[in-house]
Amino acid sequence: MAPRGLKTFLKTPNVKLSGAGKFKGYVRLNADGTTGRKLKGITKALDKHVFSDGTLPWGSGARAGWKGQGGGRRRGSAVDAQLSRIVNSGTKVPAKFRLTRMAVAALKKSGLEPVVAQRAVASGALGTAADILAYHAKEKRLVVVEIKCGFTDVRHAPATKDGRRCKMRAPLAQVVDSALHRHLAQLAATREMLLRDKAVVGKLKELGLDADLGAILLYLDDETAERFELPEWWARRGAKLLKTLGG
Repeated sequence: MAPRGLKTFLKTPNVKLSGAGKFKGYVRLNADGTTGRKLKGITKALDKHVFSDGTLPWGSGARAGWKGQGGGRRRGSAVDAQLSRIVNSGTKVPAKFRLTRMAVAALKKSGLEPVVAQRAVASGALGTAADILAYHAKEKRLVVVEIKCGFTDVRHAPATKDGRRCKMRAPLAQVVDSALHRHLAQLAATREMLLRDKAVVGKLKELGLDADLGAILLYLDDETAERFELPEWWARRGAKLLKTLGG
């Protein structure tokens, strides 16, 4: 079980999601209750500064019950919303969607206890939210969990342009641009932002936990849940990624 006080602390960040539609974004919360300027989102910043301009063969499996244009995206949003309600409510909320049940089972199998979902964090001009922050009792540390729905059979497929495989830009210039690598970049950047949050690191140390955050990427599709632990190589590039992105 997560240490007493960890969930309460993590549920009160100094960043929040504000606005609606195209004006929606993360903002810092000041001590007097006012908010700062809207922060840049990680995904758009990565797309602008790091990802290639090649085309990826996106896919999202059968998407049973989610037909039509954008079906995969709608399914992913619905699963994210339901997981957030289950994790943040502190009570047993029925898991309506198959992928939600798969996510809960996969986390339990990995020894991870979800603590909070959609936990906002900021660094420099960047703002984002970790899908789930989970507690690993055996390792006594917090783990950042990024969840993606679909991408079946195309996770490793490279982006292409004019018939050629594309690579990312610095500091990931040696990396082939693919869905998996884009998601690992997002995870590495989110983890680094949390590591730079002095309040978070201070609380972990206060509770006697390892301040070096773990990080995993969890893919869910209609049949399986596949996890990728953030490799050390990617973790070491978190700082350079944030510098490139303005964090």
